[in-house]
Amino acid sequence: MRQMEFKVERSGLMKEGDEVDVIETKMDNFLYYTIEHAYGMSGNIPFSEPLKTRHARVVKMEEKPRGFYALLEFNE
Repeated sequence: MRQMEFKVERSGLMKEGDEVDVIETKMDNFLYYTIEHAYGMSGNIPFSEPLKTRHARVVKMEEKPRGFYALLEFNE
């Protein structure tokens, strides 16, 4: 299992236990992932650490001082 944190724009878009898909985007020096329907975005990921699957489960939703975050778990 691999866990990854995503910045989410607002609460209520997802809840713990939801199944979601992500889209991979390649930039010049890194990758990043977006939760389908633009619900949230990952940080920058090195090319050497890509996701092996694009399907995940929401493990935790959390409000932090800088906004809302979702912890996703990928089966890889």
